[in-house]
Amino acid sequence: MAFLPIAERELRLASRRKSTHRIRVWTTLAGLVVSLFFMLAFTVINRVTGRGTWNLGPILFTLLTFYAYGLSLLAGVVLAADCISEEKREGTLGLLFLTDLKGYDVVFGKLAAVGLSALYGLVAVLPVTALPLLMGGVTGGEFWRVSLALINTLFFSLATGILVSTRSRENTGAMLGTLAILLLAAVALPFLGAVLSVIRLPDSWWYFTAFSPFNPFRFGSEMRYPGSPSRYWYSLLSSHLVAWSMLVIASWTLPRAWQDRPFRSRRVAFAGISIRASTDRAIACHARRSRMLDLNPIAWLSEKNSGLNSWVWILTAAGVIIPALILFVDRSVLTFAGISYIFLILIFVLKIMVAFQACRFFAEARRSGALEMIFSTPLTAEGILQGQWLAMRRLFLWPAVLIFALQFVLALLTVDASTQFVNAKIVTPAAPPISLQNILASRWPILLMSAVSILYKTAKSVADIFAVGAVGMWFALSFKKPNLAVGMTILFVLIIPGLLFCVPDLVIDLVFYLWASSKLKLELKRVAWRQTLVPLGVTGLTPVPLQPPVIR
Repeated sequence: MAFLPIAERELRLASRRKSTHRIRVWTTLAGLVVSLFFMLAFTVINRVTGRGTWNLGPILFTLLTFYAYGLSLLAGVVLAADCISEEKREGTLGLLFLTDLKGYDVVFGKLAAVGLSALYGLVAVLPVTALPLLMGGVTGGEFWRVSLALINTLFFSLATGILVSTRSRENTGAMLGTLAILLLAAVALPFLGAVLSVIRLPDSWWYFTAFSPFNPFRFGSEMRYPGSPSRYWYSLLSSHLVAWSMLVIASWTLPRAWQDRPFRSRRVAFAGISIRASTDRAIACHARRSRMLDLNPIAWLSEKNSGLNSWVWILTAAGVIIPALILFVDRSVLTFAGISYIFLILIFVLKIMVAFQACRFFAEARRSGALEMIFSTPLTAEGILQGQWLAMRRLFLWPAVLIFALQFVLALLTVDASTQFVNAKIVTPAAPPISLQNILASRWPILLMSAVSILYKTAKSVADIFAVGAVGMWFALSFKKPNLAVGMTILFVLIIPGLLFCVPDLVIDLVFYLWASSKLKLELKRVAWRQTLVPLGVTGLTPVPLQPPVIR
């Protein structure tokens, strides 16, 4: 038997797919369009403001590489998190182990299948990130170091997704577990390293957080590398070895983890009495779901076994506990600014969870065949969509309100602390009292303008949530591969609009929401019928007509 036969088969199939060749062209064109649009926008800004020409090379390089880094992290969530758990649900994974295949054959075969397109896309965008070399401000060493860090991040993300997929069975749980691990490695560990440096612990403590994939990307820049080249190479090597260790663990556990395990109820023993731990919770959940079934059956189906409820409240608890602990240690201006970035990350993760929930129902209904049964009932398209929105409202309303309220309060506290800091630096003891009163009086207009700005950002986040919900439902219904619906929703609604500087975000969200909503209302049943009836024509059978023939 050939070495890694599944990987060889997947590579042969990928070489014949048109998408393998198209993804390189479209990725390169997207990078070139973004670069051209960026340069034109800054040229117009320089002419309007009358300022001198800025050095656009480092700014453009940072923009392109940060977006490439974010997409490399999301590749593990979108592409690799469900590659093996899907085989478990379909019951085909056990057939592979009836042959001479080993665990590493399946793992590396899946890695080749899901990683080839992502690697092609990243390699295609790297020459575009080299354009700032011609503008100046970016060295060749910085380009190659950041390129290695991006490839390492992609490998780390795919390895994480495959490891979680070997231990999962459901699509949502696998994706959320992969997202949680990547956030812990790419966000929490660098933040912990920054905290350790702020409190001035010895440098040896940093090496416990060095295996984060963000550290090579961070220390590869020309500003940081000359001061600490060892940190770049150590973090690059350690994160790469961690990714290989995850693949080894996945190869070892996969032959032992693909079987279904029998259900065992958990019991809690207290004072010699054995009681069921979840009896009261199960009764309350049954009563709540009974009311939901009477209200809307689609909401009942959409909320059933979603697995998102606990994750959403864990995210909300993180938004409360982490800022409280940080403010308990330090209340400086830099601390408030750091907390604001934490809330930006939490809100972005909340939008990703909305995309999961919006895509989950139609994707699972198409996979299990429940979509045909739903359309055979008297439910209308409006009723189906209302049930989807009702389930998402019950799941995300109060966590979103709590996170947005905390962000609003902390943003005002940040502005207040910054104003007091500036006043303390500007006002000297020799200044006249009238100037002090003027400066203190200017504090409230600044707070008012900041409140308006924060309200606009909150409105933009709410619009993002509605746009993600509508576009996610339409993509999950219309895509040939519904597993790609989550990634395409995040890419088109949350990532690409950030590159359009001259178009307001609310306008883009409104266009996405109106377009997807109209598509869902007008073509919901037609698209579902087309997906269930067209495959019959492929096998030579006559498809059932959309309208029955007239009986004469």
